[in-house]
Amino acid sequence: MINRKRLFTALSVLLALLLALSGAAFAEGGEEKVEVLETALDYSDRSNWAYFAEGGEEKSADVFLIAPLVDTRSYANSLDLNDKLKSRFIATLDAQRGIYDGACRLYSPYYR
Repeated sequence: MINRKRLFTALSVLLALLLALSGAAFAEGGEEKVEVLETALDYSDRSNWAYFAEGGEEKSADVFLIAPLVDTRSYANSLDLNDKLKSRFIATLDAQRGIYDGACRLYSPYYR
């Protein structure tokens, strides 16, 4: 028969050991250094918008869409708004725009 007290003690020690090892591995690798941005995106520049009045002037309402995170591989999410990342923004927004297309103009900024 298994002694529950010994089993609990063994599992507790194992868990503590795993936590200690995972913390040590994290400390050895260090944290990812993140660049601090000194300037905001200039939203008067049309190139900083994924959608800007998308859908035409004849629409009677405006919708402001914020895309969910599209760069989840790094701590510095969307820091470098290159063409590949911008295409991910558009692809993510295109999956949502269908419900608004018929009635609204769409506005959606890129962000970092």
